[in-house]
Amino acid sequence: MKHTRRSIRLPSYDYTSSGAYFITICTHNREHSFGEIINDKMKLSRIGEIVSNKWHDILNHDNHVDLGEFMVMPNHIHGIIWIVGTRLGVSENNSPQHHSISDNNVEKSLRMPEKNNNRIHQGESLHNRKFGKPQPGSLSMIINHFKASVKRWCNKNKCNYFRWQRNYYEHIIRNDDDLYDISEYIKTNPLHWEQDKEFKVDYDN
Repeated sequence: MKHTRRSIRLPSYDYTSSGAYFITICTHNREHSFGEIINDKMKLSRIGEIVSNKWHDILNHDNHVDLGEFMVMPNHIHGIIWIVGTRLGVSENNSPQHHSISDNNVEKSLRMPEKNNNRIHQGESLHNRKFGKPQPGSLSMIINHFKASVKRWCNKNKCNYFRWQRNYYEHIIRNDDDLYDISEYIKTNPLHWEQDKEFKVDYDN
């Protein structure tokens, strides 16, 4: 029987719209490619440093994006991405007025769907397609470009053994209580590595 892969996105949600997203991306087979935890602090490998640099470089390529807390772990990364739209202060000349993710003035009423807001993205965007192509500026496009830039660097610098997990996990952040809890989780992640060594996310269901 032929297996039909189902979309696991929110079908009515516009992933190019204003909002905050908690992103987790793993290495292939959870390989510890990014470094190691020493005395509760993350010591980055060469690839881990590139991953960190490329993540922050997102701001240089997407002027409608802002970044929140971010952490590289031995076999995965956590980060918060804001897609900044008109509701969050894009001026008439299309220049985003960036909002600090840790600021107490973050909007309570983000435009979020009233459904389960945990989603796992499979492959090269099963959603965000219009006429067969991913939508420019969508979350999946941003993540795909980030992952590809890391892989290109690895291929050019004798690290072509490195591979990403094909999928990534996403949580739509609904309010600033959610934002605070997730930000604290990201910041303190290295402190809990001993409990997180078998880090697993069920990407295949």
